[in-house]
Amino acid sequence: MKKNLTMIAALFSAALSSASCDHFMDVLDQPFVMVTDEEGLSQMNILATAKDLQTTVTISTSSRLMDSDVTISYKVIVGDGLRQGVDFTLKGALEGDLVFVPGVYRKNLYFNWYSNPSLDTSKDCSVTVEITGCSNPEYHIGELTYDLSAPPVKTKYTYNRINN
Repeated sequence: MKKNLTMIAALFSAALSSASCDHFMDVLDQPFVMVTDEEGLSQMNILATAKDLQTTVTISTSSRLMDSDVTISYKVIVGDGLRQGVDFTLKGALEGDLVFVPGVYRKNLYFNWYSNPSLDTSKDCSVTVEITGCSNPEYHIGELTYDLSAPPVKTKYTYNRINN
């Protein structure tokens, strides 16, 4: 009896391991595009008095080797409490397409931030980079989680200007 219970427990354990491994492989095999900073985060607070601060947002793909170009569309949304050229500059366009050729998996957007001690925090003092589309319908927008029914994460990156 004890031998049968041990055998049943071993078979059950093997089945669970196999199922979760297959589920893990499903997640790994789904190509996706996401936006993060250099630390892999989805947001950053920037002090209003920060001057000459340079930051980078990375739009990246995660997939097996691509055999053709993939175009990722994005837009930058500026809150009504900030102005490009006064509070920050962006090297590149506020909206556009990034073309990923086979072998290229990361593209950067570069921001320069300027001091603004009179920041009006009653307004929206954020800048958000959002992925808006992908030319390849196999790609998911945002990083998938192990729970495939959960919504993807890292579909947008937000900078928040805050007072000291």
